[in-house]
Amino acid sequence: MKRLALSSAALAVSLGIAFPTTASAQRVIEETLVVTDPTVATAGNWLVGGALEYWYISGDYIITDASNNVLAEGDIKYKQPGFNLYAGYGDFTVLFTSRSGDGTLDLAYAPGALGPATTLVSSARVEQEDREISLRWIFSKSEHFAPYLLAGYSWTDYEEAETLTTPGFIWTATGTPTRTKTIEYTAPLVGIGAILPFNEKFGVRVDGRLKFYSAKRTRSGFASDEGDGIGGDMTGTAYFNIVEGLNLQLGGRFTHLDAGDAGGTVSRWGWFGMLGYTHRF
Repeated sequence: MKRLALSSAALAVSLGIAFPTTASAQRVIEETLVVTDPTVATAGNWLVGGALEYWYISGDYIITDASNNVLAEGDIKYKQPGFNLYAGYGDFTVLFTSRSGDGTLDLAYAPGALGPATTLVSSARVEQEDREISLRWIFSKSEHFAPYLLAGYSWTDYEEAETLTTPGFIWTATGTPTRTKTIEYTAPLVGIGAILPFNEKFGVRVDGRLKFYSAKRTRSGFASDEGDGIGGDMTGTAYFNIVEGLNLQLGGRFTHLDAGDAGGTVSRWGWFGMLGYTHRF
């Protein structure tokens, strides 16, 4: 009887130790997978990192007015080299990105959009610079899913030198076939997303940002004007850990810019690659 009691006590102690150990191990597994994302720090620790990035934007380009009527349609292509920096502690990370580049835009204006009841065609040289700073908070973690919230601010500067290529037509404001335009967008932003780690080497990150734009437009022959609107981004990123610290990220983004009365809305798709390094301490 005494032997049975001692055996039962030993079993109870053994189970009591085993259960917490198992739970602790599970937490370690979950934490390990989530922090394989190069922008996520471990609990109670810091990380800093950065990456060189390269963007390629190519696709349909649609200009609408404030009432969502289509004014022009065409194709835009441009490239943007840049960089991003990030620093984090535990579940919080501050991220900053900056990139700029140039390319071409070919447009066909709807009959009546510019006055004449015929389709007018133009070609433009475009330049765009994008900057964004955001704070990310991971508010929950499981083995293969870590949702997060975002808050921050973005800046987009867009410049365009557009030339009408339809023979015999000029811009009334300039008296020539060429006009220039600049739109400066600023926007506070909020967002939500999630990290989905598959293993220690590979995972994906998806998020959406809602942006509250204020825009200022400057055009040849016109006084500057201002507008505001609501737009945002949808981004999907796959990350690959090559060796300790060194990582590769590939992804795509859909962007919707809304300048309101200062230029209407435009949308575009972009694809990017990043090569970066993360230091943990």
